[in-house]
Formats: sequence, structure tokens, C-alpha cells
Amino acid sequence: MDLVKLMLDIISFGSLSRREKKQLEEKVSILKSELEARKQRAKVVAHDSRDFLGKVSGLCEMNMAHCDRDSLVQVAKAIKSKIDFFAALSDELLLDKPVSRQKVPVDLLKLVNNTCRYYRFHNKDKLRVIELISYADDTVILSDYIKITQVVNNLMTNAIKFSPPQGRIDITLSSYGRFVKLEVGDEGPGLSSVQVEKVFKENFSERPGHGYGLKIVGDLVKQLGGQIVYQYDQGAKFIVLLPIR
Repeated sequence: MDLVKLMLDIISFGSLSRREKKQLEEKVSILKSELEARKQRAKVVAHDSRDFLGKVSGLCEMNMAHCDRDSLVQVAKAIKSKIDFFAALSDELLLDKPVSRQKVPVDLLKLVNNTCRYYRFHNKDKLRVIELISYADDTVILSDYIKITQVVNNLMTNAIKFSPPQGRIDITLSSYGRFVKLEVGDEGPGLSSVQVEKVFKENFSERPGHGYGLKIVGDLVKQLGGQIVYQYDQGAKFIVLLPIR
């Protein structure tokens, strides 16, 4: 959109015909939508990059204190996967639009298991256990790998953030009609009734956090054609339904 011409049209708004005014209002509306979309993408990249950089820093510190070949290989693999993931998010911001991605077969059990291994290694001094159990008949779904990875990472990060010392995190996969159900539960304080009403909205505040991680999750699950709900079960539990096809 030619912003200079748009500004000139706005300046001369009073002299425009009704039809021209309507066209100008439509252009302004489109511009507002484009700016809001860019703002949302920037927030997603900023949120995920902040999380990524913090984990890389922590992994480096751990390996400086406990360095051996096997752990270095595992850390290198974890960092490489995170870099590839973050590069895809950055591409979307640089291109000013979401990157067009075709649906691909995603083994949700494998993805969640690898994510759990990463978080177990990074949080072995804080958590008692991260337990993953699958009851699903089939965990391979046709979906967007990057978006599902974001959903899993943000739910895991949120659960770890609010887990008490030596807390437990339970992740369960099961079949639910034409969906695979993913449940992530922790032993934290859960959400207040006010927070529950705002949990997937932008103005939700995750106590000491920035309040944007769960907004990202809610938006992504919707884009994937799924559903997400919160329930209290001796801690916070988030239940995600992801379509198999």
C-alpha cells in the first residue's frame, strides 16, 4: 500500500466524494489490520526468542559445569532444533506475513517426547519428574509442524514456570474421535476465576510473566482447527484437541 498517497488522501478527506471517502476508509481499515497482524507476529517472535535465548544460556552454563561428550551432543541437537524453529518464526516477521506451509505428517508422540527430554535435561534440578503417557491409537496427524511445536513448547514452559520446587508435570496423549487429545498438567496454584475468564486473551497476566504465552497457544490451536480448554485438577491443566486430518 502506498502510504504517501494514503496520507495525502487523508489530508484532502473533506474535499472527497462520498464514494472516494468510502474507498479511503476501506484502505485505512486494511492498513490497521495489516499493522495489527505485524504487531502480533512481532510479539510471537519476541516471546519465543526470549524463551529460546534463556534456555540456551542455561544449557551452556550447565555444560560448563558438567561437561562430557554425550551431554554436549545432546545439547547441540537441542540447540539446533530450537535454532531451526526460531529461524522459521523470524522468516515470518521479515516477510511481513505468515510463511505458507503445507500440512505434513507429524508424530505428536515423538514431538512431545523429544520436547520432554529437552525440558527434563534443562530443569532436572527444579522438577521431580516430567511424565509422558500415551493411550492414543495413532499419534501421527496431518498438520503444521511449526505451529504444533509452538503449542507444545508454550504449554510446557508455562507448566514449568508455575510448578513448585520438585513439582511434577504430567503429559497425556489419547484418542478422542477425529482428534488427538493432549493434556498438560502441573502441580502449581492454578488460575483464579478472573484469570480463567481471560486465559486465552491478550490482556491475561500469567502472574510474574508477560501474559502472552497462552494467548499464542489459543490462537495457534484455533488456526490448526483444534480446541483448547483449561481445568483445575490439583493444579493447572490445559487440554488441547488437535484434528488428525
